[in-house]
Amino acid sequence: MNRFIAMSLTAAVLTLVGCDATHYSTTLVEDDAWVKVISEGYAFTEGPAWDGKHHVYFSDIPNERIIKMDLNNGQEVVFNHESGKANGLMFHDGKLYGCEGGNRRVVRYNSDGSVKKVIAAYYGLDRLNSPNDLEVDSKGGVYFTDPRYGDRADMEMSVEGVYYVTPKGHVKRIISDLIRPNGVLLSRDGFTLYVADNAAKAIYKYKVMNDGSVGKGSIFAWMDPNAQGGPDGLSIDKQHNIYAAGQGHIWIWDAEGHPQGRIRLPENPSNVAFGGWKGRKLFVTAQKSLYMIDMDVAGGRINKLASR
Repeated sequence: MNRFIAMSLTAAVLTLVGCDATHYSTTLVEDDAWVKVISEGYAFTEGPAWDGKHHVYFSDIPNERIIKMDLNNGQEVVFNHESGKANGLMFHDGKLYGCEGGNRRVVRYNSDGSVKKVIAAYYGLDRLNSPNDLEVDSKGGVYFTDPRYGDRADMEMSVEGVYYVTPKGHVKRIISDLIRPNGVLLSRDGFTLYVADNAAKAIYKYKVMNDGSVGKGSIFAWMDPNAQGGPDGLSIDKQHNIYAAGQGHIWIWDAEGHPQGRIRLPENPSNVAFGGWKGRKLFVTAQKSLYMIDMDVAGGRINKLASR
């Protein structure tokens, strides 16, 4: 299903905007860059993840597949045929982690696509709601969000929380007062955790403690309160800018929460990740497609093999 289609960023509208829709210029995207459709025809795409070599992985949620695409030749293979409606994906130390929302668990995969290890499936005696997105810290601990979209009849917990799995495997609930937590991201130094609350149309930030827990949260940034939807997947670049997918755009803020730009996509984006040559490709999953944008800045949390 791969297909390279290019769209000028002039046509796609790259603007620096606040919620008042004031337009400014930005230098984060390459001059004359294009929004490229590099794969399409899926039911609903999510979770782009770069393996540090020349492959980008992404989920086709309703069809319960994880796709592996070779960026050198455009060839695609199904990495996992029974992904349990995997959503967010992430590489850490060369290993792929995923949130299997349908299977209600967080896992790590083998190189052949089979499940190597179940990271979390329960909080106490209760099954998780539907793990959505994740982040792995430098110690090997795993942060993940656990909202529920759609049918809520089989939920065993009333809380849609954020969790931290310690390197020893202990599952701790660290945030319990958000409405529908979605994207999750660590700052480059690992001292700040960002969490997107899709229902609140806001991104929160938290100080990370030594044990992986977090302090009291505060608002980092708002999306448009009058637009449909809210923030979804998050990413970060080497200049510490924060990227969020949602409301038809990739939104960009600096580390202080000041707007730095947004990129409008032909389809509503669900997630975003850096990768590619020198980490300067921005991969965006959006509805039925996977997009790629050439950037003037590299990603800030690239899998350590990315320079090879």
